[in-house]
Amino acid sequence: MISIKTAKTLKEYKDFVNFPFSLYKGSKYWVPPISNEELNTMDKSKNPVFKNAEAEYFLAYKTIKLLEELLLLLIG
Repeated sequence: MISIKTAKTLKEYKDFVNFPFSLYKGSKYWVPPISNEELNTMDKSKNPVFKNAEAEYFLAYKTIKLLEELLLLLIG
């Protein structure tokens, strides 16, 4: 199951910014951004574009139903 969550906390914003590091790990063509610059760009109090625009940042998580597997193991 995939769940979608809106980034709201600093940790979630950092997860959003750091995701490409794992996605493109090992690619010789990828140039990583400066993480602090990315976070400042997303900060509504620091980026003047947010005077005239809005943005939402989404994280997608793939979850595993461990409880069902545990119950199956105990029954079997």
